[in-house]
Amino acid sequence: MEISNATSNALSNAPAASEVPTPAQLEAAITGIGIISPLGCSAEEVLCALKRGEDGIAEASKIDMSKFSSRLLAEVRGFNPAAGMAENELRTFTDPFIRMAICAARAALEDSGAKLAGRRAALVLASCNAGLNSGEAEYVKEYENPSVRFDWSVCLQSEYYALPKAAAKCLNFDGPCYMINTACSGSTAAIGLAQTLIESGDFDAVLVGGADAAAISNCAGFNAIRVVSAEKIAPFSLPAGMNIGEGAAFWTVENLRRALARGAKIYGKVIGHSTAADAHHPTQPDPRGDGAFRTMRAAAQDAGLSPSQIGCINAHGSGTAANDRAEAKAIARFCGEFKVPVTSTKSYMGHCMGATGILEATCQLLSMNDGFIPPTLRYTLPRPGCDISVVSKPERKNYSCFLSANYAFAGSNAAIVVASRDFKNSRPAFAKVPVVVSGVAAVSALGTETDAQIEALRNSARAIRPASRLKSERLAGLIDLPNPRKLDRRIDFSGMNSISSYAAIAAKRALDDASYAVGRGNSESVGIAMAVCRASSNEKHMEAVFGTPDRRGDIGCFSNVTANSTAGWVSKALEIKGANTTLTSGLNAGLQTVEYARALLRENRASACLAMAADEVYARQLKAYEKLGALWDFESPSDFRLRADSDFKTLLGEGAAALLLETEESARARNAKIYGEISAAASAMDIDEFASPNPASRGLMSAVEAALGEAKLVAADIDLVVWAPRGDSQDGKILSLLNGRFRNAAAVASTFNTGYVETSSALMTLAYALKCAEKKIPMWRQITGDVRIDRAPLPDDPKRILCAVSSHSGNSHAVIISR
Repeated sequence: MEISNATSNALSNAPAASEVPTPAQLEAAITGIGIISPLGCSAEEVLCALKRGEDGIAEASKIDMSKFSSRLLAEVRGFNPAAGMAENELRTFTDPFIRMAICAARAALEDSGAKLAGRRAALVLASCNAGLNSGEAEYVKEYENPSVRFDWSVCLQSEYYALPKAAAKCLNFDGPCYMINTACSGSTAAIGLAQTLIESGDFDAVLVGGADAAAISNCAGFNAIRVVSAEKIAPFSLPAGMNIGEGAAFWTVENLRRALARGAKIYGKVIGHSTAADAHHPTQPDPRGDGAFRTMRAAAQDAGLSPSQIGCINAHGSGTAANDRAEAKAIARFCGEFKVPVTSTKSYMGHCMGATGILEATCQLLSMNDGFIPPTLRYTLPRPGCDISVVSKPERKNYSCFLSANYAFAGSNAAIVVASRDFKNSRPAFAKVPVVVSGVAAVSALGTETDAQIEALRNSARAIRPASRLKSERLAGLIDLPNPRKLDRRIDFSGMNSISSYAAIAAKRALDDASYAVGRGNSESVGIAMAVCRASSNEKHMEAVFGTPDRRGDIGCFSNVTANSTAGWVSKALEIKGANTTLTSGLNAGLQTVEYARALLRENRASACLAMAADEVYARQLKAYEKLGALWDFESPSDFRLRADSDFKTLLGEGAAALLLETEESARARNAKIYGEISAAASAMDIDEFASPNPASRGLMSAVEAALGEAKLVAADIDLVVWAPRGDSQDGKILSLLNGRFRNAAAVASTFNTGYVETSSALMTLAYALKCAEKKIPMWRQITGDVRIDRAPLPDDPKRILCAVSSHSGNSHAVIISR
């Protein structure tokens, strides 16, 4: 493969093979900051506001909040996207969250003087609502203003994976990209991932950040659940209630050795982080504060610190009665006898959703470097149950590290520890121990039992039929799941939506397949890495916002529309309380969860981790695809096959897949069966035009080459290629590999049997293939319509399996499993 100049330059900065860096040299140094917030659009403006004790909360001007109990909103003011984006970019990217993200990202890079290029750099993004303003356009058009534009570009901007694609294009970055969506803890978890990537030694620079823009349907949802305040927020004090905000912030993070070598200014270092699950409730925190406590404790332990060594806690401090009370219990338990100062910068900026974590950490970092702790504004008397050391007045203090934590819907918790440049601590080196697959499971239109699905595949079954459940004649691979309790009475499915039910079944069956029991003794050490393309349908909530004069919202629907709700339901159903994240990097992102889970295990953040993906097809989605001309209108399921020279169309399916990953040492210690070792995992992005379907294969080739290089293999070593065709021109990318470098390898897919399950198809097919290989039974006959693929001999004992995928959303992934 030809390496670009940018890649060559980045690689030339890598340490020589003989130079083994120490853990201290691989610390994650923060060398650049870009911020767009209610306090200002530069670090200098934000610091001045903090020192003056001025907030950015006022009566809303962008959104009509007259129907809600509060008209307050912490809006970004004075932001000029034209100062940071070209005219053609402004025409393409109309959603305010994308505009803020791109401008903040560029500011962070400019501030650091670093370049984001090549495979030794990565992009880590976060959001809660993503392009919700663009998504609202469809409902505005339907209910309020038929002239509102809603086309392919606006639809694409409404997707969670819009930001990775937009950022890759605007930043001209074709390397690994991760999109984390754990709702309001997302950007804190993203910073943690940046630390992991840097400390692995595989990356020299990571651009990490988050963005969210105020949207009326989001405000309506919080108004519906009655947690907003008509007055300015007073965390841990009175009155109770939150204000909503918006903004974006990005950090350039580099390994310390590289930053020092190039003379970069260093704001501080990320020295510890943690994520954990409450396993309690879709929206309410565990009232004991147990999940928050475990998250703070693990982050401090990761940094090698005790509570007495932490100079300040930047609390989540959302202002709501339940959240503040639970968090205060957690802080008191964490601090013990030590009175660690606590502040909440939400009193300045409101709750900025998925961007809130990095915005608050930026405020605290700037304050630490200036020698003060910003007070919690409007704190008077402690609210009952909130007896902690809240800083209520400006406090000059020299401190060298702080902990910043955030807690979200679905019980997704995250915390980071940030220290000054010269702070000394001791952490173990990153251990690249072997990680293996010990359990597999899939749920699809073919059924809920993995072995039965494989038998159906071997009989060339097609579980594709008219979508009558959705009142549509369009063909789709839908799951008939009338009563999930009959499948497993040990799982509480109460309140679960379809996508979460599919995921819970797949997760439980992967654990059972591995003979891995989760209980009180190990629940905190089992993790979940979930991928979704989109959350469950928000139609009921949106119709209650745009179809009613009082914009009342729908409480039941609102609590399930966050992307991380599925991981939350799974953790609650199976009582899994360990590391927990949700990736929304794009179609086929299920494969990226394998990469993420392996990193967790290598850093000893979990003893086992479920790498998962889940998808649900719902009526509104089907109608939207139909309006955009993105669905095949076939009369027979057999018409669904490879059409690599065709338009951008597919035939949708739904389901879930799960692989249980463990370290090889752990699996062998309990005599578990081993499906194979994760020899390599890699990602890359394409940088084609935003609204184009990304037909080029550069990103895919980059990911595959990186995986082969890590596994120390060549193409001829691969016995089997697992892929996830869509049935359109996107498939040309993989076909070029199958007809070229991997022409001697067999290929298997299940899409034409189940429908294209957007996030899960690749992981699902990999589960089927691993199960066949473990049982040493022949793979299923292919029905792609390509004679060479369909007639090729299929191995029953492949030793090297490459799973490779690429999509119109620009993301490409490759995983190699060795047996």
